Amino acid sequence: MFGIRLLIVLFAIVAVVLVLRRMYRRPAPKRPLVAPGQMVRCAHCGLYLPREEATHEDELDFCSADHRDRHARG
Repeated sequence: MFGIRLLIVLFAIVAVVLVLRRMYRRPAPKRPLVAPGQMVRCAHCGLYLPREEATHEDELDFCSADHRDRHARG
């Protein structure tokens, strides 16, 4: 009988410690948002993408060389 009471008391102590640790835990630091570069629109399909990733031709921006070629053909 004494062993069961001891287990219940130990379980209660562990539960209280875990609850207190969770309550006083510091929140995870938030990562700063990374500001994207300037976004441009593909002249063929309308997809927005960062200017650095775009293909440029005659002041127009394209998402791929294939779309650049398709736009040139008509």
